[in-house]
Amino acid sequence: MTTPEKKLPDGWQWVKLGDVCKFEYGASLPSRNRIPGAYKVFGANGQIGTHVKPLTSGPTIIIGRKGSAGEVNYISEPCWPIDTAYYVEEHLTSANLEWLYIALKTLQLGKLDKSTAIPGLNRNDVYDMSIPLPPLAEQQRIVTELEAQMAVVERAKKAAEEILEAVKTLTENLPRKFLPLGQKLPHSWQWARLGDVCEKIEIDNPKSRPDTLFMYVDISSINRNTKTIVSPSLIVGKDAPSRARRIIRKGDVLVSTTRPNLNAVALVSSGLDGEICSTGLCVLRPNREMVDSGYLYYYTTQETFVASLSAIVSGAMYPAVTDKQVFDQTIPLPPLSEQRRIVAALEAHRAAADRAKQAADDALNGLRELPGALLRRAFAGEV
Repeated sequence: MTTPEKKLPDGWQWVKLGDVCKFEYGASLPSRNRIPGAYKVFGANGQIGTHVKPLTSGPTIIIGRKGSAGEVNYISEPCWPIDTAYYVEEHLTSANLEWLYIALKTLQLGKLDKSTAIPGLNRNDVYDMSIPLPPLAEQQRIVTELEAQMAVVERAKKAAEEILEAVKTLTENLPRKFLPLGQKLPHSWQWARLGDVCEKIEIDNPKSRPDTLFMYVDISSINRNTKTIVSPSLIVGKDAPSRARRIIRKGDVLVSTTRPNLNAVALVSSGLDGEICSTGLCVLRPNREMVDSGYLYYYTTQETFVASLSAIVSGAMYPAVTDKQVFDQTIPLPPLSEQRRIVAALEAHRAAADRAKQAADDALNGLRELPGALLRRAFAGEV
């Protein structure tokens, strides 16, 4: 063993990992026992099932040896490690099992993988790795301190996740505060058929320009959660799909006619003005003298619109509605000035929600990095 040059705190020493613990092979599940049970079955990436009996008798470290080579988990209860993993249950009295978990998590065992096909981890290579070993009392002190710090991190992560969930709920429910859900409308509002407030669109065949590039928007281009176009395809005319026929313009609202219950809708931005979309998307082009583009977009995201289309779908394999059925839907229309006021209010609330979401996302990303940093500090004797 080559001892690393890094100076250790007083009382610490460099040892081979194989001198303080032994890796056992996990086991396949006997077919006669493949029934649900009280004991958890673990691979390197976490629990994958339950079993009628445990393979280990107490706390265990599980290390991936095939596939998830180098992944490390600490299991605090009896369990059954599967045969694609090693496990550490017994160890020499000079090493605390939780301290060994810190060491294994910090060593980045995956870098020992020399395989070219299925990732694999050789037990002897791991045994030859050097780790710093403090006295047992110091190991326990560090583990206790680390557990306290990790508990704080977990509470902070939970709080950030709760904020994200609250922001998501707020964003989804915002339009309900401004758009009437019943049949009774405020004074000066009226019900209008979508087909009566939308204009005809142009049709094109990109194959007629075989060498021309165009952006193609189909159902898969729309993110159903954010209601935005996130991944249009860049295609040359000769390779255009047969469904690539509809010209889209800035301010158009695209509504998927397949599985309308999923509410794949989006507003066309200026960057996609004049591009092509699939015939699987109904293009709602608002008559600007009658309906605001943003107002139309927000209404198509509402439960009443989704439920109305979902109630008239046909087809078992690919439940869908027709363009005519979409255009036959009605929309509650206030005067244009009121529509724009509603859209402005929704956009302001949405911007505030986006800022809150970004702050929570940033905090959560930072918190996700902390456990690894804490483990490295503990392994270096800095906790």
